[in-house]
Amino acid sequence: MPYVNVWVDDTDVLEDASDDDLIKELRRRNLPAAAETDEATEDLNRIFYAFYFGKQDEAVHVMRKYVQDVTGRTLP
Repeated sequence: MPYVNVWVDDTDVLEDASDDDLIKELRRRNLPAAAETDEATEDLNRIFYAFYFGKQDEAVHVMRKYVQDVTGRTLP
């Protein structure tokens, strides 16, 4: 069966999306309100600056925590 691999540079995608667009997308997906807390906003800023300063490992670590907090699910 044929398949296609698609690679997206997350840095480019995140730079093009405004905070409002990201929040609208979270609401569209019916994610819990945890995405709009002060702690979530702080985590988003930490993620942004980690990517900004080239600290991908730190950004992914914080992003993992953020996703788990917002969705209420645990990643393996």
